[in-house]
Amino acid sequence: MRLIKSELFKLKRISGLHLVYIFPLVMSGIAMFEMLRRIDVSPANQIIPPYSSFYFQFFGLFSPIVIALILFSFIQIENKNKMWESNYLLPISKGTIYVGKIFTSVLFALAYCVISYLTYIGQVLLCQAFYPEHLALNQDDNIVLIIFFSRMFLVLAFYSLLVIPVFIYIESAITALGIFMFFIFLSFFLMQKSWFTYYPFSYHLTVLTNFRSAYDIVKDKGAWITMIYAILAFLTGKFLFQNVSPRSSSN
Repeated sequence: MRLIKSELFKLKRISGLHLVYIFPLVMSGIAMFEMLRRIDVSPANQIIPPYSSFYFQFFGLFSPIVIALILFSFIQIENKNKMWESNYLLPISKGTIYVGKIFTSVLFALAYCVISYLTYIGQVLLCQAFYPEHLALNQDDNIVLIIFFSRMFLVLAFYSLLVIPVFIYIESAITALGIFMFFIFLSFFLMQKSWFTYYPFSYHLTVLTNFRSAYDIVKDKGAWITMIYAILAFLTGKFLFQNVSPRSSSN
């Protein structure tokens, strides 16, 4: 618990963490603007897609990148200030230090999903208040939304487990961020492949494309595969952290 408090204390100096609440607000504002623009320019008899159609496109496509940017800021404060040596002087094991960083990173993903959910609900209420005659009222059931954001939390927590070791060990932070974004964008080109479900960076697209269909966690192959990948990523990252010094501590 003391280690987690120490990690959270460092966050006060990280400006990139403001993306946790700034991006959901910006994203919901863009989705609202696009829906209102469609309402204004479309003929009276044309069906306007609901607010959710615009919002979830932005959320599903850009959230992995936002989480990567947030964790980029989180790890960079350690690398830039060469703080790894002081971390190793703490009377705790390296594995515990790593678990603390992972816990904090997953906490970011949880905060991001909760704020996104609350922002979405707020915008839906605005849609219902100002445009009740349009399909802005045609929103999804709250249980469907909770399931959607819970599945996205699993995705973003898994990506956190992947990103943290990459940012720790790759010499150039920009290169590390570029590698992660390359594999995220590669998933868009692999969606039609039969083995797409087994691609580690595929699950956020799976959630995005079928979240309105009947959901059964037992039959959700993508969720189980992602959880297995997450366990492997955690164990691999912990092993590396315990046996290989981060790059900044060796400079």
